[in-house]
Amino acid sequence: MEPCPAEDRILSFVEDRLQPPERTGVEAHLAGCVSCGALVAAVTRGWFSEGRLPSSAPRPPQLAPGQRVGPYEILALAGRGAMGEVYRARDIRLGREVALKTLPGPFAADPERLARFQREARASGGLNHPATVTLFDVGAEQGIPYLVSEWLTGETLRSRLASGPFRPEAVCRIGAQL
Repeated sequence: MEPCPAEDRILSFVEDRLQPPERTGVEAHLAGCVSCGALVAAVTRGWFSEGRLPSSAPRPPQLAPGQRVGPYEILALAGRGAMGEVYRARDIRLGREVALKTLPGPFAADPERLARFQREARASGGLNHPATVTLFDVGAEQGIPYLVSEWLTGETLRSRLASGPFRPEAVCRIGAQL
């Protein structure tokens, strides 16, 4: 296995700022590296908790506020990541806010990306841990595959790290929780 990519390269991957050849290399590495996969999960979990994902692409959102995807009403675009768009939405059946992740049209038409999205759903659905978001639903509506998870608020990892590195004791405490 290749050495792990630098953290800034991983962040560029998550922010969808890598060109296709480099992106493919990082994707291949992530498929087999648990620690880099955990870094990607921690970064995106932090962005989820802040209610946003980075948006580096100039494309318009796939869904608009008020639009429905199954039983979910779109409230706002939270952001874009490497694999899709995340929206703050409301489950109209239960009256709760949720995070709704979609696979945009061009990606939904790509069998490899669709398979990866489905693997993400299966992997997320098998997790039950306080440090991970809970997956509530998975489906497709009008050709738009989606995942629905809990909506989190709080500090992101990025904003926490802006105030300085974690002390070793804090790292051990957090690691023990995982």
